[in-house]
Amino acid sequence: MQITHKIEFKPNKIQITQLRQACGCARFAYNWGLTRWQQLYQEHKKDPNKPKPKALSVKKEFNSIKESSFPWIYDSPKDANQQAFTNLNNAFSRFFKKLSKYPRLKKKKTNQSFYISNDKFKISGKILILPKIGKVKLTEKLRFNGKIMSATVSNKADKWFIAITVDTEVKKEKQLINDVVGVDLGLTHFATLSTGNTFDSPKALRKNEKKLKRKQRQHSKKVKGSNNRRKSAIKLAKLHYKIVCKRHDFLHKLSKKICHENQVICLENLKVQNMLKNHKLAKSISDAGWYEFRRQVQYKSQIYDNDVVIADTFYASSKTCSNCGCKKKELKLSERLFVCDDCNFEIDRDLNAAINLSRLGHNRIYACGHLTSVNSELELIS
Repeated sequence: MQITHKIEFKPNKIQITQLRQACGCARFAYNWGLTRWQQLYQEHKKDPNKPKPKALSVKKEFNSIKESSFPWIYDSPKDANQQAFTNLNNAFSRFFKKLSKYPRLKKKKTNQSFYISNDKFKISGKILILPKIGKVKLTEKLRFNGKIMSATVSNKADKWFIAITVDTEVKKEKQLINDVVGVDLGLTHFATLSTGNTFDSPKALRKNEKKLKRKQRQHSKKVKGSNNRRKSAIKLAKLHYKIVCKRHDFLHKLSKKICHENQVICLENLKVQNMLKNHKLAKSISDAGWYEFRRQVQYKSQIYDNDVVIADTFYASSKTCSNCGCKKKELKLSERLFVCDDCNFEIDRDLNAAINLSRLGHNRIYACGHLTSVNSELELIS
């Protein structure tokens, strides 16, 4: 399996300038390719005899003119401008499959990254050698052994990172406590397990909301284009980065704990984008990071040799009584205590849902008398 390890590194002032130039080359090549793609498509619409645009043809055209038109691009690593066309092709592929929106031009403020192939850089302990840039010091060693596939250098909150993708076989021993566990995600408690354990979110955004508003207000008052505004933007970005780190730290620790202690994990298939349309809960839902938690559980299940079961979107885990199986017609969001209409059974709403999820996962996994293949993502129909 392929695992990516993201490590911060410390470049000097000259190297920072070179890194920013490489990011600029990657962004320029992508924007040039997108603009040219759109021009070729318009020409094809007017004259169907002309070929449709393709990433390879656009890339060849760019390479034929870059020496004369863009000689400065040779000051940066080659992969920075070449990988941009592969990324553009992937963006259009996702658009045609209706997985993402139509590709847009990249902006300087939000797109500071570039790609490096595995034969262009070297890593030894805490020393990283980048093409055209030279040696930089990493803050930690690469954790995984195996074949290095590629790397992506990025900038966030005035910090530089390299994300190294490694093809390796990682299987960790786990302390098995439960065969099957159901996990119900919510806002009162971030996660409620079918075992009765609950885990509360750090609510990093909510706790830093006042500080964030103050820094945003200070930033808005700075003169545009001034050094003070640039410094203020960095301070604001660092606060956002701190909030993200707190959230991800909690999600990583919880997902590791659940994968480490259970064999089968059953999760809900939450439509987070639809839930964000509720403006009263949108900020709390975004702060929780439900989708990121599911993503972490799914890739860590490969490391810990778990099975992951994803319940169907319309499976009524909250409305179904975990005691008698009776399904309620209505259950308001404000009702935190589940009371069965048939057997008068009372239980916490989230715990009831988690128990139902664990039973659903148990029935599906053991339907044939044995576990399914490792890390199977199963869609269960209610």
